[in-house]
Amino acid sequence: MMIAVGESDPVKVSKQLVDAAVWRAEYLAHLTGTALQKMGIVADAQPIRLPANLLLEFGAVLQLLMWELDGFTAHLDAGLPSYTDAFVELARKTEQNDWDSKTIATDGLSSEVFKLSLKEFSWDAPSLLGIEVQLKTDNEDKFVEQLAEFLWRNRNSTKSERLKEGNANGS
Repeated sequence: MMIAVGESDPVKVSKQLVDAAVWRAEYLAHLTGTALQKMGIVADAQPIRLPANLLLEFGAVLQLLMWELDGFTAHLDAGLPSYTDAFVELARKTEQNDWDSKTIATDGLSSEVFKLSLKEFSWDAPSLLGIEVQLKTDNEDKFVEQLAEFLWRNRNSTKSERLKEGNANGS
């Protein structure tokens, strides 16, 4: 698959990368929409217009929160802010109405978080396992231990789903 951005030369990318990028974008859009509804900012009956850059950055801030809640620090190791620092900056920019509504930022927090997610995390784990899996780790033993714990806790998940599909022996 060939993709060209702007006037640049087309770059060949795998279908897996495109699928991962689409999944990540949909995930962040869902997180953002859910958070805005829970905060009472978006109601079903009253459509509102928010700057695209605000929504993209809010999605990135929420991704940082999700990583931190799951115990990941890849964003901190990569020089990105913590959830708290990013949220404070988001609030500051929102209060000052510091959002360019004419162009989409390609160098802000949302872009950096998106790139990090594709570089450091499994592309297929969220859709297959329902969790994030960080692939780059300096402590291989800890990674294997955490993976073993996850697999043990969820050892019956696949079998249960197969039984629900009507295969009585679970195979």
